[in-house]
Amino acid sequence: MGQSIELARRAAGLSREELAQAIGRKLTVVGSYERGTVEPPLSILRTIAEVTETSLIDLLGLDVSPGDLLHALAHQNHASDDSPNNLPIRGMVIGVLVENGDEEQ
Repeated sequence: MGQSIELARRAAGLSREELAQAIGRKLTVVGSYERGTVEPPLSILRTIAEVTETSLIDLLGLDVSPGDLLHALAHQNHASDDSPNNLPIRGMVIGVLVENGDEEQ
């Protein structure tokens, strides 16, 4: 994911400092994200995607076709349970653990 963040930043023509300022993080934190030593929380990934005009899927480095996404959206409420075999996109699980209204990192 770090490399994807760096590529998105560069494609947007931003320095690390500019990205840090835009997402409300320190320069050293952005460097940690790009090196992959720290994973940004989902809320920060969304902000990075907005600032760099890219998608979360690109930042996460997922290889998902548009057909897979359409299939997932069309069938998202039809799975009988939460087992991995019933996921619309096999093997794809994206989630955020929330406790007391705060994102867990």
